[in-house]
Amino acid sequence: MDQPAAGGTVNSMLATVIDLSRLGDPAAMAEGVEATKAHIRTSRTAPGFDEVLLPGEPERRSARERAETGIPVDATTWHEIREAAAKLGITEAEIDHAVGRN
Repeated sequence: MDQPAAGGTVNSMLATVIDLSRLGDPAAMAEGVEATKAHIRTSRTAPGFDEVLLPGEPERRSARERAETGIPVDATTWHEIREAAAKLGITEAEIDHAVGRN
């Protein structure tokens, strides 16, 4: 049966909120999490890999690298960006200046 959203959005999401402090000492839980992470890191790596990563680590590494060195853009995409900029009247010199290629 369809029920209209009463001034809100219906997205079929269910959220469960747990107060972990009610399950035990938060510091002990944090210590247990760290111990579990350390144990997982000692797992044997798959062929072709040098280390075991935890969820989110590749993304954090990528974000850190991109913040330091910029976001890589392939040649085709860069060409399309320059073409779109030219259609808007943005010069090659302005583009180079904006990306630090003076």
